[in-house]
Amino acid sequence: MTQFYAQPYSISHHGFYFNSPQEYEKGMAQLESLGCEEVEIEFIDGDDPQSLLAQYARISQADIDLWYEWIEVLPDTEIDQILYLLQCGYSLEDAVRRYEEVGIWYGSAEDYAYELYQDSFDIPEHLEPYIDYAAIARDLRLGGDIAEVRDGIWCINPTDF
Repeated sequence: MTQFYAQPYSISHHGFYFNSPQEYEKGMAQLESLGCEEVEIEFIDGDDPQSLLAQYARISQADIDLWYEWIEVLPDTEIDQILYLLQCGYSLEDAVRRYEEVGIWYGSAEDYAYELYQDSFDIPEHLEPYIDYAAIARDLRLGGDIAEVRDGIWCINPTDF
């Protein structure tokens, strides 16, 4: 579960920790009753894929609703797609809008190179041992044809972004 901290811009008010929309709304109601309406949202802790996404997303008061309504309930595959776009510099809103365009490969780069060649070419069995898939994977990485999102997860169409 992802934990955030709402830090008021006013130095005369104290912030609060939250990890659910209910806690956020309760804390904001208390701050607003004291005359404080603006806070900075800071990522504090978490050990799930959403927490990794929260580190890159730079959640703000304007998009905390988007986080709880939509992003927090995403499956891991879609989180990886959004994470890649955030790593490319997209805003959270733009990443949510375009995440379906990101192609993701789970496994090693060498396995991707193998699958790519098997699907693209009719390689005779006697030539199979001579193909260096590790070198092909290295060339794919260096050429920008694949990009690592996180360990064992690759974007296979990074040139589209």
